[in-house]
Amino acid sequence: MRTNFISAIGWRLPGCVLLLACVAAAQTSTVTARARTIHDSALVIDTHADTPQRFLDGNYDIGSTDPKDPGHISLDKAGAGNLGAEFFSIWVEPKSNEGHFARHTFDLLDSVYEQAARHPDRMMMAYSVADIERAHKARKLAALMGIEGGHSIENDIHLPRLFARENSFNNRFRLEKIVSKKLCRFDLQVLLFNADRFFLLRFARALALF
Repeated sequence: MRTNFISAIGWRLPGCVLLLACVAAAQTSTVTARARTIHDSALVIDTHADTPQRFLDGNYDIGSTDPKDPGHISLDKAGAGNLGAEFFSIWVEPKSNEGHFARHTFDLLDSVYEQAARHPDRMMMAYSVADIERAHKARKLAALMGIEGGHSIENDIHLPRLFARENSFNNRFRLEKIVSKKLCRFDLQVLLFNADRFFLLRFARALALF
């Protein structure tokens, strides 16, 4: 059986060896000075981080200096990677939050504001391109938010307006509007993907209110 197993995988070994060689090369490669200069001169923006769930449910502090922390985002990591702005995703887990999607959405929004208030010297809320540029000049992480999933709206025509007043619903909406109106419409469609058809028709008629 051992012989048959070796025979069965023998033809795959060259590919496996090549793959391992590529991985080893990637791990030992270094960033060139020119690439580093270009990266450090750019205003780097990441458009999706699920960290608010850790803020709220795991009591995570974005100022953590724990070198063993498995998370992708911290102020130290952002600084080391020249990250200028981060869109924090406000995503409510549907199964565990059934019946109170909106309330949990507001709790997640608050968790991001609390992090910015906790670290005012290194992080600030941003509501426009000008805010992002201002944060970049001050060497602070610009924090923006985007609500992910139509279930946060709970099929209530009034909730989008409340989220907008929280300066969250429209953060991503406004930034993309500057780039392209089509992107703005697409983002809105994605946001409302889970809403029922009747609600979508009502919302479409109410767009002029925004």
